[in-house]
Amino acid sequence: MSSSRPRRVLALGDLHLFTPHSRGQDDWDELPSRLQGIDDLVLLGDVFDFHWLTGLAVEEAVEKARGMIETLMERCPAVRIHVLQGNHDCHPSYGSMLDDLAARRENLASHPFELVLGDAAFMHGDAANKKGIDRATLERQRRRWGEIPPRRGPAAWVYRSLVRLGADRLAGWLLFPSRKTTTRLLRHLEGAGITAGHPIRQVVFGHVHRQIDGYENEGVRFWNAGAPIGTRSYRIIELEVRDD
Repeated sequence: MSSSRPRRVLALGDLHLFTPHSRGQDDWDELPSRLQGIDDLVLLGDVFDFHWLTGLAVEEAVEKARGMIETLMERCPAVRIHVLQGNHDCHPSYGSMLDDLAARRENLASHPFELVLGDAAFMHGDAANKKGIDRATLERQRRRWGEIPPRRGPAAWVYRSLVRLGADRLAGWLLFPSRKTTTRLLRHLEGAGITAGHPIRQVVFGHVHRQIDGYENEGVRFWNAGAPIGTRSYRIIELEVRDD
């Protein structure tokens, strides 16, 4: 691909499919029509949710996710698909499935933590949970989350009730203000060596479940799609990235 032409990228995450509080199935189903003329699709993590999983065993959900991703690849063979993981889909069986698919399919790549395309970095965003989260800490946190069985019973009922009341939306604004969140992500990218030698001008992330549209911090613009959960707003992000 010529470096003179910017690459068109579609990015989405936090659909939290396979849970009763997700409204994201329609967004997934619309992807083939949205991918016309797109070079790369980036799944930012938590597209599937094995933490609040309902109605399926984990292994059944992983196989269902495999089928959905394979169908998307078959319908959009010209699009390069990049899959990142989040804290709700970091189950080891899902990671192994992605590695297997990526080894067999040319238009799929698995990136558990971060991805750089041109002048843009893509990440899930759970590195913003606390100040100073480095890669080793994030790996340990993901391993712990991956070992937790699906939350069901009273815990699931309480969470769904909070979502219906909009409490999760308020929590997103209180826990993840734009300046603090984006600064933590920049420091994490620096610590992981992502910005070394890469002129990063854009960062696209998920996790915080609220829309951020071009917020600027330290000369970098940040984008977040939000989450199709409860009363939260959501949109798929489309942007251009440049290699020069």
